[in-house]
Amino acid sequence: MLKHKEALRTDFLWLICIAILGCGRSSTSTPIPSSSTQGVTGAAPFGTGCQQTFQNNWQAGLGHVWSLCSKWNSRFNAVADWKWYYNLDGGKGWWEQPSGYGNNLDTVNFFFGSTHGGAFNGTAAYAMWNVNSSAKTTSMRLGNNLDVLSTYSCQTLKTDNQIVARWLPVMAGGLRYVTGSHDTVYDSYWTDGSAESFANNMAHSHSIRSSWLDGLWNLFVKNDAAVMTVGTNASDCFNRLGNMTAQNRLGFPRRRDGAIGYMCWTTRHE
Repeated sequence: MLKHKEALRTDFLWLICIAILGCGRSSTSTPIPSSSTQGVTGAAPFGTGCQQTFQNNWQAGLGHVWSLCSKWNSRFNAVADWKWYYNLDGGKGWWEQPSGYGNNLDTVNFFFGSTHGGAFNGTAAYAMWNVNSSAKTTSMRLGNNLDVLSTYSCQTLKTDNQIVARWLPVMAGGLRYVTGSHDTVYDSYWTDGSAESFANNMAHSHSIRSSWLDGLWNLFVKNDAAVMTVGTNASDCFNRLGNMTAQNRLGFPRRRDGAIGYMCWTTRHE
């Protein structure tokens, strides 16, 4: 039976991420060194999928998403090979059933996305452009090619007693690592450089965990960041969680289906 680290349960809600004038600081950040960029061996491909506006305003607009994602593309292109960047009009198919689409989440090694997110009973979901359309984690199986799934979306890594049900279907395909939020991330002037900071950290061979947690840290806006992976047991899981980088990820074997015995994560509350 799959064992997992578990946290307190709270209500399942879609989060509307809005621009705010927040302040306060509850964690420290790691300075980015000025050393030269280290790319990923073999020009690993990456893709990006983001949505700022939504059909018939079925979700609130996110005024800084295009900037957030463009900055990610520009910086991470020094680490990997930028293959494609799509909005989420009709995106449900290439998120949930990648084999039926030419460019999809499982044709690249790294994927970054930004849209509204939510955590519900048994699934996490990402809002697409189309009215009432969302990609659900319980319909996703990734890992033929994809190594790291990163999404700047609220609540998708909510750490309650449903996290295994939400994410085991995704991870069972061999996906190595997930970064996201256990609660709230904000769409604002102060946070539209978060993905660029994440990419910059990875370019300097920081662990994926520290790259994401530090990349989303902000002096003015309190983003909630989380990372997650799986392993054969607790030791394997936490080794992967804390030590995997963009550069060394291939040294961590894919864990698929029955090889997965443990799920682990780290969250940062602000």
